[in-house]
Amino acid sequence: MTHTVDFSHETQDKLQACLNQTWAESDYKTAKEYYDACVVWWDSMTSAQQDTGMAVLDVYSFDHPQASEKMAAMLPAAPRCPF
Repeated sequence: MTHTVDFSHETQDKLQACLNQTWAESDYKTAKEYYDACVVWWDSMTSAQQDTGMAVLDVYSFDHPQASEKMAAMLPAAPRCPF
């Protein structure tokens, strides 16, 4: 049975999709459809949106989750995080 991944306008789902558009192989096995959807979502964004996504990752990595959430809110609907 094939499951589909729902898309969400929720900021947390957008943030998680940014974080999960790359993954460790051990993570991938637990939610293949979700991780694949994150890659497709990322690849479907414009270069400006991808730049915003990269900025989200940078800001998040510098331990500024509130700022990264504000930036992620500007991104298009993303795969709903199953975790």
